[in-house]
Amino acid sequence: MKVLDEVAWQEQQQEIRESGEVGEKFLEYFKFWIDATEALIQQDNFPFSECLNTGLIETIVNLGDVPSWALGQMLALLSSHWEYRDELADNLSPIEMQLLLESLQLQISKNQEFAELAEEESSDASTIQP
Repeated sequence: MKVLDEVAWQEQQQEIRESGEVGEKFLEYFKFWIDATEALIQQDNFPFSECLNTGLIETIVNLGDVPSWALGQMLALLSSHWEYRDELADNLSPIEMQLLLESLQLQISKNQEFAELAEEESSDASTIQP
């Protein structure tokens, strides 16, 4: 996958792998899809959106279906790390955009919950007296 920042992408992959077998399967599917898509982009015979959709179809044929929530997360990864993220943003269908937005909203909610828990733990620790 052509990425904007190799170090950030490696860190992201490590974080995904930490979720175990599910993370490994997610990355396998993701990489297959993007490798297929980038191969079509390199041919320069198809519009970008057709490359993305055809790459996904090839992935489904080879690896099976993937849940919509996972597609949303994959789109979020692409919008963060992919060299073609501007083209992606310009070519998302309304359904793809909805999947992406829901995935991003979920991530924001998780981050807020994490921050609140960390703040509570910090507050609890400061009230403990020796």
